[in-house]
Amino acid sequence: MILRTVVTEPAEEPVTRAEAKAYAQIGHTDLDDQFDIAISAARQRIERETNRAMVDTVFDQLFPAWPGDDMLYLLPHPVSVVGSIKYIDSDGVQQTLSTDVYDVQLGAQPVAVHLKYQQVWPTIRGDRYPVTIRYTAGYGAAATVPGALKAAVMILTEHLVMNPDCSDLPAAVAAIVASYRVEPIT
Repeated sequence: MILRTVVTEPAEEPVTRAEAKAYAQIGHTDLDDQFDIAISAARQRIERETNRAMVDTVFDQLFPAWPGDDMLYLLPHPVSVVGSIKYIDSDGVQQTLSTDVYDVQLGAQPVAVHLKYQQVWPTIRGDRYPVTIRYTAGYGAAATVPGALKAAVMILTEHLVMNPDCSDLPAAVAAIVASYRVEPIT
């Protein structure tokens, strides 16, 4: 099993409260708190459903071992930079893997980290999660998030504010999610 944790949350949401309220045709301020909560919840749901990050977010992905096929896959997509790969060596000391050992295929879906020619993964200790990759995923700032994903956030935000007891995705959101989904490779 692979674990993923958020190290640094996105600095902003993909849509503003004003944008979401304008979409929902709400002019008063009575629901502002609900809109703020719903925007975040909508983004998180859509990110989870698509295996994508909208606004740049820093993640740590933990692996129980080096891969048997020499590839480590990173989600959510798109990954813009791999900051570091750290591992616990056979002496129990955390080391940073040199970039001379691995390469990153940023254009792949999902992004793949693989060994360079004639390189081998270093020996690791048998800890539960001895390998940690820190990376940034997202489209950058909110202004660069694809319009369809922003629309999905606005539609789902309105749905959550107006139908707080309904957990179903609206059909338009489900269609957008399906077209943006990145399937994990196990």
